[in-house]
Amino acid sequence: MRRMVLIPLLSVMAACQPGPESPAPADVAAAISVDRIRAHMEFLADDLLEGRNTGERGYDIAANYFATQCKLMGLQPAGDNGSYFQEVPFRTSAFGSGSARLTLNGETRELSVPEDLAMAGSYNAQEEAASGSMVFAGWGISAPEFGYDDYADIDVDGKIVMLVRRGAPERFPSDERAYYSSTSYKMQEAVRRGARGVLLVATPEYQEKYSWERLSGYFSRSGFEWIAPDGSVPNAYPELKLYGVLSYGQQAKLFEAAPMPLEVIVEKLDAGVSVAFDFPATLDATRISEWEEVSSRNVACVLPGSDPELSGEYVLFSGHLDHVGTKADAKDGEDHIYNGAYDNAAGIAIMLEVARLYTTLPEAPKRSILFLAVTAEEKGLLGSEYWAAHPTVPVDKVSANVNVDMPVLTFPLADVIAYGAEHSELGDIVRTQSATQNLALSADPWPEEVIFVRSDQYSFVKAGIPAVFLVPGFTSSDETIDGEALMRGFEDEHYHEVGDDLSLAFDRDSAKRFAAANFLVGLEVANRDMPVRWKEGDFFAKRFAGQRETVKVAP
Repeated sequence: MRRMVLIPLLSVMAACQPGPESPAPADVAAAISVDRIRAHMEFLADDLLEGRNTGERGYDIAANYFATQCKLMGLQPAGDNGSYFQEVPFRTSAFGSGSARLTLNGETRELSVPEDLAMAGSYNAQEEAASGSMVFAGWGISAPEFGYDDYADIDVDGKIVMLVRRGAPERFPSDERAYYSSTSYKMQEAVRRGARGVLLVATPEYQEKYSWERLSGYFSRSGFEWIAPDGSVPNAYPELKLYGVLSYGQQAKLFEAAPMPLEVIVEKLDAGVSVAFDFPATLDATRISEWEEVSSRNVACVLPGSDPELSGEYVLFSGHLDHVGTKADAKDGEDHIYNGAYDNAAGIAIMLEVARLYTTLPEAPKRSILFLAVTAEEKGLLGSEYWAAHPTVPVDKVSANVNVDMPVLTFPLADVIAYGAEHSELGDIVRTQSATQNLALSADPWPEEVIFVRSDQYSFVKAGIPAVFLVPGFTSSDETIDGEALMRGFEDEHYHEVGDDLSLAFDRDSAKRFAAANFLVGLEVANRDMPVRWKEGDFFAKRFAGQRETVKVAP
């Protein structure tokens, strides 16, 4: 059987050598074992693993499973201290108790916490106090390259700054909009401007979609952040003594003192017109946070490269192994396990099958192939961020990242979407190799969802690594099937719900071709003469690429 697998792959290796006339063969999918992919999914999405929540027993089982699969394939450990594991220490923080007093137009009133003001826990100190006048800073964005600056006409130094929850002007390009929409960017910018606290503003549209109970519950639940070796929490923003959100009712009272209604403000912000102003208000708040120390593990293995000069460079395949655990408020007899069959048991399963396929090649690719299953993606990309900050191989030797996250494979695919590909030479590689599997490359259909910054490839982008996040597209090869409707149905009904389980449809041919495309993208990156280069002048290259090479390419 091994010989039968190797025969078609001999031609794959030859075809994937650099050269303008060397497209990858379409029959590489024949070597993909869909049975293996499905078997991995069935184990990882089983009730036994209890939703694979970070720091819990089910996740540990999944981590051991991934490491065992690496051993069975003969892949070398690439974690810490000669092991397959990288231990990641976390601090959990939950809001415990607090108080708040709001003074508006000279009138002071006590706010009930958390009914009127929901606050997140602090990672810096278990008791904190914040006090300051209040200022509205729109999106909280300063983007000179787009001629936009919410901070141009206001001073937030020492103040409580109010920012519209996730978002950026609609005129920004998709991935740049994603960058500026992220909470981490907005918090960093507020700190840079001297803010003492941040309160998020829920837009009228958001309030119609989500109840106050749901939003306040988000703030009250326990959060995660990773701990650096020196004991600090790098993402904790110690300058900010308050992070929270006013209830919809209290927000409405406050915005009665705004120069225009909130609906008009949001319309202007969407259109790219900055709106910022001082409120005639001050806020005094205290919070007490409850802490716990938790540990979880990234898992890493490597296939050493065959080229003496290039084997010290790496192609990094990544995918998150964690999911969101169990449903605490489930009724007796009700399904309470978030199995995460597609998110992300399917991604890990495909990565393992891609890894197996590399091990069957008659000669390993020129560059080494690193397979990294990360923890705490669902907590905010924390496992991948920790690895990028504390890499187990030299981060400047990682040529490119191929991330696999939540490939929903419920219908016959005709296209794929490649988040991040347009920023580097990966774009042409993905287009060429996907085409060999009869998969067209489509644009981001949901730019408002800012997906580019919501999966692990973004941690590697911030470390300067060109990255791509390949996902199934919306187009079905069967004209009678509405792929977009099925994808939206998954998002609405199954994403982070107990229904993301093994009962969902699974298109075997799509799984085969999608896995083959990922394999071929990695193979071309591994065998090319040059590391993957960012596009010259690219938005993300200018921010993160550092001394890495860039290249002029046609738009």
